[in-house]
Amino acid sequence: MERKFSPSFLILVSSLFFSFACTSVQSPTNTTDSSLKTDIEGRLEVLIDISEFQMGDLVDSAIKECEQYSSECDLIDFYDQEPIHDVSLASYYIDAYEVTNSQFVVFLNEKDNQEQNGSTWLDENDLDIRIRMENGKYVVDEGFEEHPIVEVTWYGAQAYCEWTGSRLPTEAEWEKAARGGLIGKLFPWGDDAPSCEQDSVNGAQSSLCPPETVLVGSYSPNGFGIYDMAGNVWEWVYDWYSEDYYGSSPLNNPKGPADGTMKVLRGGSWNAEPYFLRVAEREYLTPEESDDFIGFRCARTP
Repeated sequence: MERKFSPSFLILVSSLFFSFACTSVQSPTNTTDSSLKTDIEGRLEVLIDISEFQMGDLVDSAIKECEQYSSECDLIDFYDQEPIHDVSLASYYIDAYEVTNSQFVVFLNEKDNQEQNGSTWLDENDLDIRIRMENGKYVVDEGFEEHPIVEVTWYGAQAYCEWTGSRLPTEAEWEKAARGGLIGKLFPWGDDAPSCEQDSVNGAQSSLCPPETVLVGSYSPNGFGIYDMAGNVWEWVYDWYSEDYYGSSPLNNPKGPADGTMKVLRGGSWNAEPYFLRVAEREYLTPEESDDFIGFRCARTP
């Protein structure tokens, strides 16, 4: 199947202790079905309790949202988000923030930029990368320390998470976390279209905003206290991609197909049209690929 990215979509620690002192990073909020915990080398995690939720979206809903921005909306871009189906999940932790350049550079300096399946974990030769080698050590360009890491392959993302004692979230875990406790809504905050205003409840970095990543946590968190589940960078998840999307029967802790050729990406990015930021939007690339709009966050089983 041909990759779904549209042309418009293609125009996504100095120590591991995350610096929450940045004035643009807001304090997360608690809800009744999630809680916050600082763990795993100082990363801030959110506990999502055991739960059942409805995953997916209707094609008609996706097309309607798309048509607000484009006259070229096509069913093929959204059909794999159906059917809406019940999913049961055990409790898990997920990072409150996307993994940053400053976090990833510590990993690189310990493990080096290894090659896996023909690609290095990080494409350090790309012009858009904000990490470079200096005096035999990886360093981050000044001012980009707390921007999300980009140009990382699925293998690099998974290797980093494993290094911290974590893993990539499953697609179902990611969507549950992205919904922030809301039911049947388009975005992590509800149904309002994304805004570039950082003090807006519906704020998110998309193609309508200045064309670049922003500091993680620059926009308001969702109901679970999780940031950037819409926009900034697309996020790798654990699952192999399947257009069948599990089916309509209730599922317990799904992990997607046993194998495949593409890995799933979620959440939209700084160069994605706003309708790509919906919580049910699914994209995919081969796990060897990377780009300046792709990053990730980690999850962990308690």
